[in-house]
Amino acid sequence: GIDPVRLASAAQRSIVDPSSGYDPYFGKSAIRAYRTFINPKGVGKSTEVEKEKLEATASSIARQIEHLAKWHRSREARWVRHKDTESDPLESDAE
Repeated sequence: GIDPVRLASAAQRSIVDPSSGYDPYFGKSAIRAYRTFINPKGVGKSTEVEKEKLEATASSIARQIEHLAKWHRSREARWVRHKDTESDPLESDAE
């Protein structure tokens, strides 16, 4: 699962110092999804129905953030793997 403290900290760092980039564990998409959920645009009055929707939305956003973070780490790992094989001198000698 996602560590909520680590995610909140990563989101806060991306706001305080945007030049530092996004946390490499979560990636930009996951952090932006979290920030959008925490600070939605056009927030209205809170009603009982909205509170029920909030619980369902929170669960959905949590799954989305977890998926985006895993996708980001997978993509980064694939990039490193491909980058390493392109520059590996031992592989080019074998051909």
